[in-house]
Amino acid sequence: MGECHYLDGNHKALARSEAIKSVLHAQGINPQRFDIQWVSSAEASRFADVVRDFTEKIRELGPNPCRRELSEQQLN
Repeated sequence: MGECHYLDGNHKALARSEAIKSVLHAQGINPQRFDIQWVSSAEASRFADVVRDFTEKIRELGPNPCRRELSEQQLN
């Protein structure tokens, strides 16, 4: 962290990510559905690993409960 060429952008993003997790939890959404990772543009294989791992994590968590609620609302 701290290597962002936008100076303090990654520090601001990290602080905001905690707020996002709190809002998700308050809305009944598992905060694990959100993640923040630092990946350099020179780390293509790491980027692929991060995306693959997060995709697997989301699959393990199952369907998004908000989508289920939207589908039920559309049926009514």
